[in-house]
Amino acid sequence: MATMNIAESIAAELTQAQTAHDEAAAAVVHYKQKIDRLTKAQHALTGILTEDDMVFQVKGSAPRQAKPESGPKTGNPKLPKTDAAFWMKHITKEPQSNDQILAAAAAEVGIDLTDAETKTTLKNRLATYLKNFCDDKSIQSSGERRERKYYL
Repeated sequence: MATMNIAESIAAELTQAQTAHDEAAAAVVHYKQKIDRLTKAQHALTGILTEDDMVFQVKGSAPRQAKPESGPKTGNPKLPKTDAAFWMKHITKEPQSNDQILAAAAAEVGIDLTDAETKTTLKNRLATYLKNFCDDKSIQSSGERRERKYYL
């Protein structure tokens, strides 16, 4: 009877060891797959892989291609680059409206403001810089809304 208990004990221990071994093998496979996925992601971030290699799949979804990186925006090819220095040189000590500053800048670079898209683009750029200049106290302003004038 003691021999039977020992045999049952060994059998139970053997089953337990086999189960632990199987679980460990499954864990090794899981972690190898995880390492492969993370390595691919890391390489993708460093630009080593091509777009064809960057296929990711979420559980329960169809495989999707990773989004390609978007390039830098080119802006309006008709217009020159307008930085802070460009706009600042058109602001004088005499108070001027947005339209006066815009007309002076357009005249300098030879842009015709009859094209609505060009005029809107330049006005938006100017408005951004005027707000920033006023916020950092590079220039002053007086008036409100359409009556607003800007000066040094």
